[in-house]
Amino acid sequence: ANATGGGFRNDGGAITNISSSNAAVFKSTISNNQAINDQSGDGGGFYNTSAHSEVNLTDVVIENNTAGEDGGGFKTAANYSEVNLTNVLVTMNSSADAGGGISVDSNGSELYMTDTTVSFNEAGNNGGGMFTRGVVVGTNVVVDNNDAGSTDAADRRGGGIYNDAGVLHLTDATITNNVTAQRGGGIFNASGGLVEIDSSDPDTFRSIISGNSLTRSGSGNGAGFFQWSSSSRTILTDVDIRDNINTTNDGGGFYVESDMSHVELYNVIIDGNEA
Repeated sequence: ANATGGGFRNDGGAITNISSSNAAVFKSTISNNQAINDQSGDGGGFYNTSAHSEVNLTDVVIENNTAGEDGGGFKTAANYSEVNLTNVLVTMNSSADAGGGISVDSNGSELYMTDTTVSFNEAGNNGGGMFTRGVVVGTNVVVDNNDAGSTDAADRRGGGIYNDAGVLHLTDATITNNVTAQRGGGIFNASGGLVEIDSSDPDTFRSIISGNSLTRSGSGNGAGFFQWSSSSRTILTDVDIRDNINTTNDGGGFYVESDMSHVELYNVIIDGNEA
């Protein structure tokens, strides 16, 4: 058995809109829900399924939700679906497997984020803040203090973000203070995934990957950023990779593991990292 959508389930091609009339006074909240059944379950707070569905969340808090499998706070797994998060806080959610905060689990799913924070979420396996196989586009996104299996002796990956063959494009991004056991404390990119991070006005604000770390002694690589597999691509423009700490093995700031991986760095500062 598999339970889905502990708090809310969007199905049948439906369009769902949730917002707040006066966000300075009160924000709509999805909290304290569970999707757990026989040690499985997806989308603790919100689960979006079915093709051609649409979800629009504006001035919403998604917090303290739990999934027995993927997407503690929010999961979308529908082809040709679109999710828009505007001024949304995804915090203190947990999943037993992937995507403690958010899981985008279909290559046909599209997630658009604006002024959104994903923080203090925890995944038992990969992608403490976010796990994605789809298309994720974000502007002014903060991914901070998320955890992907940092206390586990196994190979856990992507403390902040795990991109698994997806497309991830962030502008004005803050990827900070995330942790995992072995690979990619800030970001893990694999299986032919494409990651693009840039800054809209680098004279005012530069996207940053900083303060991320690994915990598995003797075998962890890439505290800030880890790229794996020959067809994966990363393009960073006007980005700072600073003060990431890997006391376990190699690659404090950035680690590439494949002869044919493609990495382009333009006006990138790599400074103060430790391995």
